[in-house]
Amino acid sequence: MSVASNISFDDRPQPTATDDLQDSIMIPFSASSATRLRDLLPQRRLRVIALISSFNEGDVIGQVIGDLIDNGCEVYLLDNHSTDNTVEVASQWLGRGLLKIEAFPPGPPADLEKQYLWREILMRKSQLAAQLGADWIIHADADELRESPWPDMSLADAFGVVDSLGFNAVNFALFNFRPVDDSFQPGDDLRQRFQYYEPGEWVNALQIKAWKNTGVEFDLASSGGHNVGFAGRQVFPIPFILRHYPIRSSAHGRRKVLNERLPRYTRQERAAGWHNHYDAMASEGHTFLWRIETLTRFDPGSARAELLARAFDAMLLTGSAARTGFSPAAEPGWLLAHVGKRLGMPVSQELLGQALEELKELLHIFQRDKTADNCLMPRHFEIMRIIAQVECSRADLTGDFRLSFMWNAIERKLTGERLRMEEAAAPLSASPAPPTSGFPDAAEDEATAFLRETRSMIDAGDLDNAYQLLLSKQEALLDHPEFLFQLGCIGLQSGMLDDANNIFAEAIRQSPDVLKPVIEAYQGRLRIMPRRPAPQSGLPPSPPHNAVELAQWQIAQEQYEQAFATLNQALNDQPEDPEILFHMGVLAQVCGMQADATELFCQSAKRATEMTDKILAYYRQQLGGPTL
Repeated sequence: MSVASNISFDDRPQPTATDDLQDSIMIPFSASSATRLRDLLPQRRLRVIALISSFNEGDVIGQVIGDLIDNGCEVYLLDNHSTDNTVEVASQWLGRGLLKIEAFPPGPPADLEKQYLWREILMRKSQLAAQLGADWIIHADADELRESPWPDMSLADAFGVVDSLGFNAVNFALFNFRPVDDSFQPGDDLRQRFQYYEPGEWVNALQIKAWKNTGVEFDLASSGGHNVGFAGRQVFPIPFILRHYPIRSSAHGRRKVLNERLPRYTRQERAAGWHNHYDAMASEGHTFLWRIETLTRFDPGSARAELLARAFDAMLLTGSAARTGFSPAAEPGWLLAHVGKRLGMPVSQELLGQALEELKELLHIFQRDKTADNCLMPRHFEIMRIIAQVECSRADLTGDFRLSFMWNAIERKLTGERLRMEEAAAPLSASPAPPTSGFPDAAEDEATAFLRETRSMIDAGDLDNAYQLLLSKQEALLDHPEFLFQLGCIGLQSGMLDDANNIFAEAIRQSPDVLKPVIEAYQGRLRIMPRRPAPQSGLPPSPPHNAVELAQWQIAQEQYEQAFATLNQALNDQPEDPEILFHMGVLAQVCGMQADATELFCQSAKRATEMTDKILAYYRQQLGGPTL
């Protein structure tokens, strides 16, 4: 049972990894490997049919159908009573790979508000999948191009390879291409015209839309078409490529989203959580053009290499855990050893258990918010990052790509915290350390290496062992600011706030540059604690006249804009006043502008060293109340 096993996003069938899954490591991953893979193709070319539904996609439907046919697939088109030239353009492919154009629903168009009946379309596609006699089915849309993970192999042949390896379903990696100008014209080549994309969102992480027709009952409608489910499903670990072109210009976006989509979705399907991908565009007054700097330029070779490398990495990682079923709960010894090797130090079972508990909290937050942005920074983030990598690989290989998406987002957040900690430590590493008394001459590197090791232990949450190691070298490092900084961090994370303040003050006395990482250490603790209200006691009932006191009063009343105006005017009058800078820092911290708060506090202490104690006392109060 994995740490995430109790988290369920829906009731879809859960695939299980086969005992010989690691055998698929024999799949080659180079661009030229498709030549060797052709030896795995079945003697009879598989029949692959793409089922497309369309409504007013005449500007792209010709290329979409033609591209599938060029890839060895047949096409069946369900047209939802388009009012443009979609049917006319698509008709050019009849008899040349396009099997039929079916008007759906049959009969005259229904009322406009109820015309887009997505569940009925999915049910009709399910009927066709069972009737048309295809070996493989693709549930496709009219604004997308699908590609094999091997650049010199067609879709039909790629499905043949997947089939020969014993898999019966395929996931697609989603790339949402965006217009950056209005240069697109109907009939333009989509690959050439659109070069920039956004990755798919969490809600679209599941794109298991191609499957083998094994004759067993399958369910396409329950997931809104994102995740076909059936008994015995085995998802191929390498995603295929899905290029999605939902918006082609600003005029097209306004027409499609505001006129042809949102008004036509049924209330029942919207209530089920479907069709919400355009809501933000409509509510934000979107221009339906994107800025290039917010997008990524698409490189087909790099995109394929990344998908293949990720699958290969997952296979390698899981190879060492094959005997344990890749399950930390069933065999905790493997995960314990793996985390220890990655950290370069032994990890206790108790520490691992604490990290797993924190991970469960992150999972619940992500499940609720669908993003890692709102996850509080945990204590054992380095251990958790390693576990997240393991679980992400496990989800990749078992075909749970939405769970994989979640683990990957959490891993990125935890990796970002590690990088932030490294950046915070940079001033200490860059500044020359004072001579040490306990190490041999010219052996400062030994002290630096020792402090690097203890820092990694603190980052991993192993506070007791780090504390004992630091004490063992106390005489040699007593005058080293990094030594004192680490002792202060241990006190801070252990809740011994007064001790932490005193130690930090001594470290800053030795090296004023330490103030910045000390502030950032306090800010890191504040992020994982509930916000404390501004103190109200001792404040006058009415606004005072002194500028600094007035700003304090306004901050306590949560009148932040007024406080900023008050302090800004005072700073113009007295630009070197450390008190004003200090309270500007307090205001920035209260408003969540942590980088600005750090800079303002440092500037205040630079102008008057006695402000250091006031800064430390402020953070001490924020974390636990005034006891100094």
